[in-house]
Amino acid sequence: MPVSRLCVTAAAVALLTACNSSQPQPTASATPTPTPLPTTIPAEFQGRWGLTADDCTAGKGKAEGLLTINPDTLQLSDSSATLQQTVEAFTGRFRGTFKFAGKGAARTTDEVLDLRNNGQTLVRHEFGDGAAPLPSTYMKCT
Repeated sequence: MPVSRLCVTAAAVALLTACNSSQPQPTASATPTPTPLPTTIPAEFQGRWGLTADDCTAGKGKAEGLLTINPDTLQLSDSSATLQQTVEAFTGRFRGTFKFAGKGAARTTDEVLDLRNNGQTLVRHEFGDGAAPLPSTYMKCT
């Protein structure tokens, strides 16, 4: 094999080896940064919700199935709960730990709020001591 052909072949092999041997290394910017959890209940959940249509229109003290959601509280007819910690939050779903006060003993529960029907229905699940055994389904008050 002539010397010039040998040099070209050796150079090509060296170039191919160099290209294949360096795998791209992940950089700090390539690692996804987790989105921080909100410190308040998202706006899509806030407002007035009724177990029945009458709960939305009844006078104060008569709407036993009314749930009012504010940025950091759940207000029920006989108690209120303050958000202690957000556990999970994404579009249409919020999960947090709430401390209840009002009628009965103070308690802490894990609450899951799920929006359905384009945000017109709210399903509330409670977990923990004193929690309701079944979820409650509310309609958005207009």
